Order: sequence, then structure tokens, then C-alpha cells
Amino acid sequence: MRFVFIFFLISWSIGAAERPPNIVLLLADDLGYGELGCQGNKQIPTPHIDSIAKNGVRFTQGYVTAAYCSASRAGLLTGRYQTRFGYEFNPTGAPNEDPMAGLPRNQRTLARHLHNVGYTTGLIGKWHLGGHAKFHPIRHGFDEFFGFTHEGHYFVPPPWKGVTTWLRRCALPGNKRGRFTSADGKLIYSTHLGDEPSYDANNPIVRGGQPVEEKAYLTDAFTREATDFIGRHRDKPFFLYLPFAIPHLSIQTTGKWLEKYKAITNRRHILVVDDDEPTRIILRKMLVKDGWRVAEAKHGKDALKCINREKPELILLDLLMPVMDGFELLKILKADDASKNIPIIVITSKDLTEEDYAFLTDNVDRVIQKGKYTRKELITRINEAIKESNLKMYQKGN
Repeated sequence: MRFVFIFFLISWSIGAAERPPNIVLLLADDLGYGELGCQGNKQIPTPHIDSIAKNGVRFTQGYVTAAYCSASRAGLLTGRYQTRFGYEFNPTGAPNEDPMAGLPRNQRTLARHLHNVGYTTGLIGKWHLGGHAKFHPIRHGFDEFFGFTHEGHYFVPPPWKGVTTWLRRCALPGNKRGRFTSADGKLIYSTHLGDEPSYDANNPIVRGGQPVEEKAYLTDAFTREATDFIGRHRDKPFFLYLPFAIPHLSIQTTGKWLEKYKAITNRRHILVVDDDEPTRIILRKMLVKDGWRVAEAKHGKDALKCINREKPELILLDLLMPVMDGFELLKILKADDASKNIPIIVITSKDLTEEDYAFLTDNVDRVIQKGKYTRKELITRINEAIKESNLKMYQKGN
């Protein structure tokens, strides 16, 4: 998912209405639809984007025409379905340099159209439409370019001083899975998606066509360059395409931003509610291997205390328990606005009646019989339930 923000910088007087507007096309790479204040997010403050949304026009049902990065950018800049000109791939690493892997020269970009009618055009940020020289942004209608041409880039040059870095690895030290954090907390490895690509290999930061040494945090560097471009061209019609690399991988951030958002908890938090301790132990082992932080409760009353302390992303719930069983807990959770939207998967050994099924159909996301699932099947169902729940929340908000 990526968000596109288009706004016009109106800098002429009332008496000069015939002048074309200046245009800034701002793209956030892999920003989820639920990560903005204007989309209902209560944890991440995004006041400037919220202001653009409030005072502009929001397209809440606008979708990209490809499910991954490079092809969706091709569609954005050409205004055409990528399949019409055979651009349906997403080069990573060395394939970026393939002379056949790039936006075809015969496809007219928005920059080319605007350049031809007198606009000064600039691209600052991530290109990812071909790393070979013949696909360079300057050959696609941009007068100026500062950024990189591949799919990603580290945000500071090695040895990554001044940032916390989170990288993907197929295996942790000792051939383990899960998450590893260095003693100083500045380096994190995780096995959730395999190895990180070699982003910077043959992928320098360039100005025009020449590599430059950039020491600033990359997001700050792009902002600096964009401000400079606008300042230099504000008295003439300009088009600035500003595709930031954040929050796309690699994940690197400075202490300033970590401190700003330190109150945000790790959302991969799951609550297991079951009176049987061996079952809880088995589930905990399964979930921890997948990176979950697990809380446990022996019955419904314990579960309510856990939920009041920290709202889980999902609940795995047994039905037959002492003190307060699963049915009673479900009634309480669904009656409370603070908890009614938490996705719930029931894992039970109970022989369910038709009445039980009817109640559970209305109140939970999945029902699984104890002992009849693998770890892979359980994780798949958890991820599906969370994805469906998030989609429902998004649709309600729009």
C-alpha cells in the first residue's frame, strides 16, 4: 500500500489567474491506509498530512493498479494500466540493472507532458523504474533528479551511525528464528521475511547522472533538496515528484523519531485464554516463534484484567473454563466499544450445538477444534482474521 498526496502551491496574485499552478506529487512508500490520523489512527500523529486531507480532496476508494512497487509507479506516472505496455514486474537487487527492465521510453510520463507545456520538472527520491542508463529519469521528462534508481536504499551510509537499524535475516545467530537485538539496542534482526536485499550495491545517491556522497539521513536529505527546488523555481510553473523512501524497508530511524513515538506499543500482542496450562504452553511456543508477544489468562475474569492493562491485537479463546467461561466473556467484550472489534479465534474441544454455532458465527472470527491444526495453519488463520478485521474497520471509517 502506498499513499499519494497531490497539492498545488498557489503563489501568484489574484490578478494573474491565467498562470498554471505549481504541482507537488508526494508519495509515501508502503504507508498503510490505517497509519494516518485522517484515517482514524490514534497512536501516530500526522498533523500535516491530516491538514492536507482536511482542506483538500480525499479519494478514499482510489486503488493502485498493481500490488507491488515498481509496476504501480509505472501506472502512476503514465496514467495507464501497466499491462498495456508489459510492465508487470518488480525488480530487486541486480535485476534493476537489466537493460530490459525499466519503464519503456515510448511511454509518456506526467513529467514529459508537463515539460512540453513549459513546466520545470524535478524528481527527488526513489525512482525504481529502471537502473540502466536508458531508463534514467532525465530521459523520461525530468529536468532535475536527486535520489536513487533501485527499490531501496539505506538511510545513512555504513556503518549506520546515529540510527537504530532493523534488518531481515533468514536465520539468527545460532540458526534460531524470531528476533535478535544487539546489546546496545541499535541493531535488530528478524526472521519474518528472509534476507534483506543488498540495497546500496550499484545504487548510489545521484544528482542528475553523477554519484554524490550524501551523509544526511536520507529523508532529511530529500526534504532539503525539495525545499531548495521549490525555492529556485517558485516564480515559474514547476512539477515536483517527491517519492520518499519511507516507511519502506530497510527500517532505520534516528533517536529523535524513536523518542517521539516511544509510547506506541508493539501491536503484535496476543492474548491466550484457556484454563489448561499445557495448551497455553503449546500455543505460546507456536506464537513466540512467529514473533508474537503472548499474554495468558486462565479464565474470562483474568482475561478482562489483561485486556484492561493492554488491548491485544487478537484473542485465542477457549470456551469451557471455570469462574467465567468463553461464552460469558464474549458477551462482555462485544458489549464494550473498547473491545468489540478485537478479532477472536475460538479454540475448543467442546461438541458445539446449533445454538453454539449461531452465537459464535455472530461474535467470533474463526472456530478451530483443539488438536486439529498445525502451527502454520494457526498462524495463517490469525493473520487472515487480523487482515479481515482491519479491512472492516477501514470500511466503517469511510
